[in-house]
Amino acid sequence: MNLDGLAEQGKRLLSSNYLDQSDAASEVFELWYEGAKMFAQGSRDAQQMQILVKGTIVTMQALATEAIFLNVATEDLVIRKVTDTLGRVYSVFLTKPKFSAVIGSAAAQPLRKFSSHTVLPLVFDAGLAQGVPEAKQRAILSLLSIVLQFLDSCEVCLQDQGQTERLMPDCKSAFGRLKEVLLRDAAARGEAEDIFKVLARRSQKSCCHILSTSATDKRAFELLWNAGGLANEEIVQTVCSRVCLQSTDCTFDVAREVAQSIETVVRSSDNTFTLLDPLVYILRACDRAGSNYKEVDERSTEVLDAISALLGKFHSSRAVVEFCLHRPTLESLQLVTGAGASIPVLLWIDVVLPFTIARMKEMKEQGVSGDQSEQEVVAIVRECARVFFIAREQMATTSLARLLFSAIAVAMSRGYSETERFPALGATILREHFEDAFAPSDPWIFDVLLGSMATSHQRIRAATELALRVLGDVALLRNDISWERDMEPEKRDVFVNIVAQALSPTSFNIAATMIGGSSSQNEDSKVVAPFVKSAEELISKMVRGGAIDEMVLQYIFAFVAKASVRCGTDTAQLMFHVCLQILSLTSASKSGLGSAADDSLVHLIEKLPVGVQLPLVAINEVWSLCGPTVCSIRHGLMGFV
Repeated sequence: MNLDGLAEQGKRLLSSNYLDQSDAASEVFELWYEGAKMFAQGSRDAQQMQILVKGTIVTMQALATEAIFLNVATEDLVIRKVTDTLGRVYSVFLTKPKFSAVIGSAAAQPLRKFSSHTVLPLVFDAGLAQGVPEAKQRAILSLLSIVLQFLDSCEVCLQDQGQTERLMPDCKSAFGRLKEVLLRDAAARGEAEDIFKVLARRSQKSCCHILSTSATDKRAFELLWNAGGLANEEIVQTVCSRVCLQSTDCTFDVAREVAQSIETVVRSSDNTFTLLDPLVYILRACDRAGSNYKEVDERSTEVLDAISALLGKFHSSRAVVEFCLHRPTLESLQLVTGAGASIPVLLWIDVVLPFTIARMKEMKEQGVSGDQSEQEVVAIVRECARVFFIAREQMATTSLARLLFSAIAVAMSRGYSETERFPALGATILREHFEDAFAPSDPWIFDVLLGSMATSHQRIRAATELALRVLGDVALLRNDISWERDMEPEKRDVFVNIVAQALSPTSFNIAATMIGGSSSQNEDSKVVAPFVKSAEELISKMVRGGAIDEMVLQYIFAFVAKASVRCGTDTAQLMFHVCLQILSLTSASKSGLGSAADDSLVHLIEKLPVGVQLPLVAINEVWSLCGPTVCSIRHGLMGFV
């Protein structure tokens, strides 16, 4: 190592000619580098290490002087050249294995001491001096970052050897000096952030705590999260407290910046990111702050952007999906719809579908309101059906199918049938999960046969369409009598018995539609028998309850009118009795059924088994209720007196 040459160039660095100073800095590095190459090619023993260290210190003594760093008259070119040269020397020790092995050795102790006690404070003072030009400040702070990395690596090497040597500055004090540059939009902010990252590696909690109480913009909060702030509960609480405190003063500055920083962190993260819970916790605080600020039931653009980023990366997270639906707005609902294909089955079951069902039940039953948020809730249900039963992007479990069918039933009860094709989708679900859907313990189809679905003609028609699609009797929807069923007879019998048990006007509308056409007498009798019994049970139930529902009677009678032609002798007597009950109740309510009832009685009387004795009371009731065809009815009854 040419120590004399280094000393000579050090004198040139004190020249008043900035070009001479710049050339001297380059020459200093060349002299040092020649000695470094000799070391790398030599034995690299303790003696050689001492020579290298001594030459490096002489080099740094020539470059790191107050005359250069603290002199306001030093040209920018000279500062950049000197800091670049020092940085290159330190970088060799950080990046070259043969030199990295030196920094923790006993021979390097003078170099470590010189760097910590001389270079570091000089560079700190020069880089953070009041009024330092931005170009100089950037160059000096960039060098400061490299010096800190060198000292940090030295401490790590010594610790690995079981030794302790304090080289790094006090992080709290250092950050206090750095904070002004770090937190303002200065030209040297990037360099200051690099310095913070080095300090945070040595004292993460202290640095993050200071930053959590002083950060004011997106960039500072990003630095905090990337430094490990999300892993510290105290730091998270501090930021949330600041967000909530400002929101009470109707300012949203901190919350907006925090939300934007979270979006950036999420978009730059990978699949190994594990700190979603604290991240969502902070975002909830920002959401509340945004609500206070806006004073309306909507979410800020910044929070929505963060949610969008979360759903895009972490759609399998329960915390993320729950937060998205926590305070639903049109925009947040649209985000869920857009992410539907990526949301896993379990979250559809546990979170999304229960949410949609609860929200739809809050909607008015009069029909579609036109409210965009309500329509978007329904769109989420539609998207679920698309994912699992149309596009088949995921495999539907029985639990999901059950819950989705319930959601479809609620949507249909609120008027969403034709526009969303829910009858067809619901039928697809029932057909594909037939055994579970028509289990006696929980018949899924009851969701569309009972309750509010059975309170209007429009809903009854929609439920009937769904049922016919389950049967495969789609042609009936076009009033086509030449249809063919594609459901197995065994399943059809199960379907008929389950539907009959519902005791619903929709059930009788379904039965009435099924009877006739190209079906055989035997097929129709299988439909008629269970529904006749259900009709008698439902009428008796209304009578006992003292509440006669005229609409229900109309649907029962529509079934009786068709069944009277197709029923067998085994059900004719019971149906005759049901018909009399209907006539009696409709007469009492002054809404007679006219000649259709008389025709039904005629058909039923013709089918009564020979030898059946009808009660005199029943015969008298027929004579008092029958209409224009009284003669044929009375003549028919004479054989049963």
